[in-house]
Formats: sequence, C-alpha cells, structure tokens
Amino acid sequence: MEAIHTYCGLCVSHCGMLCYVEDGKLVKTEPDRSHPNGHSICPKGLAAPQLVYNSQRLRHPIKRTRPKGDADPGWVEISWEEAYQQIADNILKVKSAYGPEAIAFYRPAKAGSPSSDYEPWVIRLASALGTPNTMSTGYICQWHRDTGSAYTYGTGIPAPDLDQTKCLLIWGFNPYRTWNSFYENLKRARKRGITLIVIDPRRTEIAAKADYWLQVRPGTDGALALSIINVMISERLFDQDFVRDWTNAPFLMDTSDGTILRDANGCFYLWDDNCGEVVKYDSKTITYTRDSQKDAEVKSALEVRRNLTVNGRTCQTVWQSFSKLAAKYPPERGAEITTVPADLIRLVARTITGTKPFSYFTYNGIEQHSNAMQTNRAITTLYSLTGNLQQPGGNVSFPGPKTNDVQGREMLTREQVNKRLGLAEHPLGAAPSGRVRANDFYEAVLHEKPYPVKALLSFGGNLVQANSNSLLGREAIKKLDFYMQTELFMTPMAELADIVLPVSTVFEDWYVRDGFGSFCPRLKNHIQYRPAVIKSLYDTKSDPHIIFELAQKLGFGNFFWNRDLEAAFNYYLQPSGITVEELKKHPTGLSIPREIKYAQYRENGFKTPTKKVEIYSLKFAQHGYLPFPDYEEPKLSPKANQNLAREYPMILTNAKLRFFLHGQHRAVPNLRKMVPHPFLEINRTTAVSYDVKEDDWVYLETPLGRIKLKVHVTDGIAPGVVITQHGWWQSCPELGLPGYDPFSTEGANINSIIDNKYMDEISGSISHKSYLCKIVKIR
Repeated sequence: MEAIHTYCGLCVSHCGMLCYVEDGKLVKTEPDRSHPNGHSICPKGLAAPQLVYNSQRLRHPIKRTRPKGDADPGWVEISWEEAYQQIADNILKVKSAYGPEAIAFYRPAKAGSPSSDYEPWVIRLASALGTPNTMSTGYICQWHRDTGSAYTYGTGIPAPDLDQTKCLLIWGFNPYRTWNSFYENLKRARKRGITLIVIDPRRTEIAAKADYWLQVRPGTDGALALSIINVMISERLFDQDFVRDWTNAPFLMDTSDGTILRDANGCFYLWDDNCGEVVKYDSKTITYTRDSQKDAEVKSALEVRRNLTVNGRTCQTVWQSFSKLAAKYPPERGAEITTVPADLIRLVARTITGTKPFSYFTYNGIEQHSNAMQTNRAITTLYSLTGNLQQPGGNVSFPGPKTNDVQGREMLTREQVNKRLGLAEHPLGAAPSGRVRANDFYEAVLHEKPYPVKALLSFGGNLVQANSNSLLGREAIKKLDFYMQTELFMTPMAELADIVLPVSTVFEDWYVRDGFGSFCPRLKNHIQYRPAVIKSLYDTKSDPHIIFELAQKLGFGNFFWNRDLEAAFNYYLQPSGITVEELKKHPTGLSIPREIKYAQYRENGFKTPTKKVEIYSLKFAQHGYLPFPDYEEPKLSPKANQNLAREYPMILTNAKLRFFLHGQHRAVPNLRKMVPHPFLEINRTTAVSYDVKEDDWVYLETPLGRIKLKVHVTDGIAPGVVITQHGWWQSCPELGLPGYDPFSTEGANINSIIDNKYMDEISGSISHKSYLCKIVKIR
C-alpha cells in the first residue's frame, strides 16, 4: 500500500490525514501526526472510503426530459460537452431576456461541506456573469459572528488564542461534533489547566467536562450577556482603561433623543477629567482637541454631571446610558429570563474578569434566532469590557499568508450590487456582505419581487432542505426556467434540476489551501497542495474544474486563466512567494510565519466609523435600529406567544451529530449504524408527562406542520425543551435503513416545519433554534 500525505477536505476542520491506496483504490485513512494539523480524525474522515465507493453516487451527467412537476423526471445520460453547452445556452438566454440578476448561484456553507475548495470560484463566476445574487446558509450559520461582529469590533470575531489563553468561554458551540481540529486544540489547552465555561441549552460533550455549564433557555442568550455585564459594571470588574480609551463609551449623547453629539466637521464630544472641560475627538485622525491651550493628556470621562450641556443640549455619556440599560438585567432578572441561576451568573462574571488572558468563541447556537443580531452585539460588548481584545491569549486576528483575492467582486458594478436580493429589507444584514437569504430568493422566483429570478446554478448543497419552509422552497425551484445542480448523490434538491452534474470527492482531485484554523498561528500560516489520492471515479469531475469549464462556455475564459487551474492558483499564491510546483515538493505543506502584532488598534484604531469599539453602534442608529444591544424575547417563544403556547407549549431547538455533516453521510454504513434513525431528545420529566419512552415514535408538530421522529430520553436538556437534527433524507441499503421524504409529514425534515416569517429584523436570521412545538405519541 502507498501512504499519501494529505488533509481531509470534508469540512472546515481540514485535519491532517494519511490515505492508503492499494492497486489504485483508497482502502483506509488515518491521522497524519506529522502534519501541523495532525491529531485524531473524526468518524467521517475514517469512513471516507465508504463515501468514495458508495453505491448511490452519481456517475454521469444527466438531464431532465419531463416537466418538474412530473413524478418521473425522465433522466437521460448526456456527455459533459453537451451538458456544458446546454447550461451555457440556458443561462445566456435568461441573461439576455431578464438581465444577469435573474440568475442566482448557491453553494453550501464551508464549515460543514467541501465548499471551501470552490466557494471563491463560484463567486468569481457569478461576478463575471454580472449577478449579485449568490446564496449560502451563512446567514443562519455564522454570519453574526464572522461579519455582524464588525458593528462592534470593526471586524468579525477574532480567533481565541488557544495556545496562550487561561480562560475560555464557549457559547452555543460544540466542537466535539462540528470542528475536530478546534476540539483537539481545546483538549491541549485543558491539559495546560485553562478554565472552561460552556453556555448551551444542552449538556454537550464539552459542557459535561467544563468548569461551569450555564444551561440557558434557547434564544435568551442576549439577556444572559446583559446580566453578566450588569455584574461587571455594578462590581467595577470591567477594564476601565480600555473602555475609556478604546471604546466610544465616553462620547457625549443628547439625553432627550439619544443621539451622539457631533460638530459641523463630524467630530465627537467628550468630557476631559484632567482639564475639566469638553474636548473634541476626530475619528479620521484619532486625535483630541480642546478650545483651551492646555497641553495635558486627555482623560475621557465615563460619567459626567447631570446638568452638563453642549451647544444648549443636555448630555450624558454613552457609558451612562448603557449602564442604565444593563441595570435592567440584574442576575435575578437574568435568571428569570434564561433559567441560569443568579449566583452562577455572578460567578461567571467574576471568573472571566478575574482570569486573564480570557478568550471566547461562539457559533450557530446563538445565530438561529429572531434576536440573533442584538445577541451578538451584547456578547461582543461583554467581551470588549474585559480588555482582552487583540491581546496575547485573548481573541486575536492572526495574520495568514499573503494571497490575492480571486472572488472577483470588483467586476460587479455598483448598480448591480444595489440589486442584490434582500439588500433593501436588511441593509445591515447578510446581503451587503454578498449572501442572499433563501427566502428572498423564493420571493423573487415565486412573486417576481423585486424582480424575477429565472435560473439557478447550484454547486453542492441542498438548498430547500437546509433552509426553512422546505415546501415553499420546492415550489420556487419548480418554477425556475432553468436549474443546474452539481452533486455526489441524487438529493431531494437535485431531483428538481434540469441538469445534474456528478462531482468527484475531495479524494479524487487536487487542490491548494491556506489556513488550517484561525485559532493558532502555526495553523493559520500553513499552505498545502492536496494531491488526488485516486483517479476520479466514473465520469465525474471536481467542482472547480466544472466552474472553469462553464466559465469558458459562457465567454469568461479570460477571467479564469483559460481553464488552467494551476495558473489560477499561482496567481492566488503570488504575494506569498510560493508556487503550486514548489508546494508539490512538500507533502505536508509549508508554513510561512508572519509577525503577530498585538493591539494594532493603538496605531490605527478599529475599523468602525468612530475608530473605537462601538458600544453605541452609529450604523444601527442611522438605520433606525437600537444602537445599544437590548434584549428582545424570541418572536416564537412561550413568553412572546402565550396564546399559541397553549397549543404548542414546548421549545424546539436543534443540534448536530458527530457522524454526519448536515444532510450528508447517512448512506455511509459505518456512520449510519451509529445513528440509524432520526430522533428527538426529550427530558425524562417531559417524557413522563407525554407518556412516551425510549424508542417510541412521535409526531413533532409546529404551527407549520409535523414530522415523525424516534424518542430519546435524556437528562441533558431542560424540561419543556426538545432537540432534533436536520438533514435526514438518504437511505442506507447496506444496513437496510430507509430514507425519509423531506416533503412528507411522515418524513424527518425539521426545516419543513419551520416558517420563514419569524426572523431577526436586522439580519434576517430565522428562528430555527427557538420555536414553539408539541409532540404527539403515535399509538
């Protein structure tokens, strides 16, 4: 057997891997301990050969010959050349008739799929075509963390410095199941003796081993953050120097209307405690000026006297106003809202402020709620008050290798960017960063609002099952003039396509990636050429090669290096000084160290409108949103909908499984045997009240519909809360285990019973993790 050094490309973890090949066949995989990201690999990586040689894989390009509403698609095999030409002809036809914006692109989120191999090229193709409408599930996955955090920090969440931190807060994230390399590095940190705090409605694998576990009611995380802040302020536990010098807390605001005071040149006003007078702060130059000639250093005041006036307007500081907001959430009220004990809230507040350096990380546990954006703002504000931002052992933006941007967004005109679906409805949401929500796409297809969308090019992913209201999504897909899908398997989404292109797995083609984890420099700086472990099976091609071929057919070959993928990567890598040819000589890749500059904000400030961490968000205020992160009860919760809760008294949330990636891998025998059936986790007390026991089948019902699941009784969740998983559809014939119709009430697709209308007013995130439901025993 030949042992080939590579990395696993199935998800964001990108674990170092050895692939063993015998007679041209992949026979087994195991960890590559010589790799910088080398450690144990998860069950999905170990089961890779069963995925590669799965009997259900698509083998040839096929096209539909019967209408989308027909039970029989009438699939016929076609050549790749015929497929490319028909796709190009249909896309150019739609572009000519309706404009490029009538064509949408979709790809799955990078965290739980191999799409990091091709996402930049999908966006580049869309940009070359002239459409601003590219979709993924990022708006309900990690958008608030990675992009929305910029409304506080000026950037997305910096990475926790796992190598140096002494206290780590994990909020709504279970790396044991979803990010193996993060979990392995977390284990190393625990061996060093760090304090671990976990906030999660469910007693996850890491919550069970944490020093403190806060079992929060789903969707109330914002109230919990504000209660912790309350303790930090009332007990003076926050970093006063950082808050005074590097947040906009000292800015003066009008007490009558809550607006920030500015002069004619846009400068902000503050009170200087050193000289006892008002000074001006210029965010363009990050400098202070005063009317007097005193040259003492400015010491901004966090609090001013009640009768202070500037230009006839009575003032107080942003800090004073924010402190009044936080005062509404003492631990006792926080406990009442969240179910986390008040004493535990106090203990955690004292722990995170008394243990430095302190870092944190969040994921989609706090993303999929109708209050997700302000929850993110509360958590980012909380962290800012600790003073650990961009400090060793805190959350740090580690630099990676220098590369060229290949997404090509500069090819889109401003006129086209302004046509992006959802931009008008959510100007501060995911749309400005290039992500179109599924629901906005459905509206444009079904109702032609704000204009008609007629075609979809989808590279992997199961759009209708990965997003809420799957039945509405199916109707939208059926109405399209043309729809192409690339896939490994015939998914419920692919069954609706006009042309389906079979793709190879990540083990059947080469690729180059940089960055193997943002949470430590040794991984962030790594670049590796991933070789093809085996030749592509059947008549399949990789997504990048398909994209480059389609670009040529559409007339954009010059933007895609005339189908030369290696030349494209050499352009991408050019600033790093590395070439693809050189990478091929280093089986486990190359690391290119770069100097880490901590606290860079001392030189250039933060990338916010004020150049400070914004406790008061100017952009939120400008768009009519609350500038402070106040708490709002989830729109579909027992407290917000008491009448509806009489019929649907339970809270529905969801969690992922270690053995599957979203809707993938249920056809892999070694993985499916670990979780044979879709199940619903129910607290023991809840099970007794509903007269159900382990392995009973129940209907899970919401106001939108119902699905069918098996009961799993556990003490790991609170009474009145139930948890299931999304992504069930595929069968596993080798084990005699069935598939599940994602559009049927006898199926197990949770997104078929989640409605689009309960969303975050700022970001448009959907309430997947805080929804009303009930269970009905099947007798």
